[in-house]
Amino acid sequence: MGVVRRVLARNVPQPWWIPRRVLTVVSADVDATAGVGAIWIVWRPKSTRARERLALVEWHDEQWRYAGGGSGPQDDPVDVDLLDVRSGGGVLSLTRSIDPPRSITAAPWISCAKVRLGRDVGHVLIGARRIQNPKHCKIIAVWASPYIGRGVRPVIVALGRDCAELSRIGPHGSLDTHTWARLIEELQPACFLVSVAASEDFWVFVRAKVCSTRAHVGRGIRCAMVRPRRLSWSGVRDSVSGRLSRSGRDHGGIARIGTNRRGPRKGDTGARA
Repeated sequence: MGVVRRVLARNVPQPWWIPRRVLTVVSADVDATAGVGAIWIVWRPKSTRARERLALVEWHDEQWRYAGGGSGPQDDPVDVDLLDVRSGGGVLSLTRSIDPPRSITAAPWISCAKVRLGRDVGHVLIGARRIQNPKHCKIIAVWASPYIGRGVRPVIVALGRDCAELSRIGPHGSLDTHTWARLIEELQPACFLVSVAASEDFWVFVRAKVCSTRAHVGRGIRCAMVRPRRLSWSGVRDSVSGRLSRSGRDHGGIARIGTNRRGPRKGDTGARA
């Protein structure tokens, strides 16, 4: 748990005696008040077989203990304008027990998220905590929550060098407010009404004139499903634009685009002209 001690001492998390070409500590975060921490590690970062590992720790029995984690292939590079958040998973607290009062449902849930920031971001707020943007613009954020609310993350806000808010993403959001503003502006005059579902899928409803390269095909409601996982700003823009152009030959009504055949969830409504 040397990395945790280094973070609490406000030192760089990378141990001096470990070569970065072998193991790189990308970021580490400790919430001393909640007694939880997270470490983001990459094994052999320059290799084609580089792997990432996320480790979650907890202050338990008067010492820092490993609570759980996971590993997988290293993420592809992402072009981040201001803010990009990806879930890092979570584990049940070490205080869990099969008996009351510390039953499984009563024990806290420890979660983390990988946050990538733009160069113009000076600090990021994870709930009420403020974290400085490092030079490589990557941080890991950790928090504890009740087990029943384990899918809810804190509001994450990107602040500029002058501490002005640049963008934010809510507890269930998939894209930050700045990216949504650019998406709407670039695809004008289409009108968007976004309904964010509880899972990773969300639907974008567009009412606009959809034209093909051959001829104008009329006016109607087009419905495009976008999966936000591993999507940068350009990926979202190209996904929506491509689906709209491919739906050009469908006259009138509601065209369901994508592989999800369930359609919008209950409560989702299309945009009105």
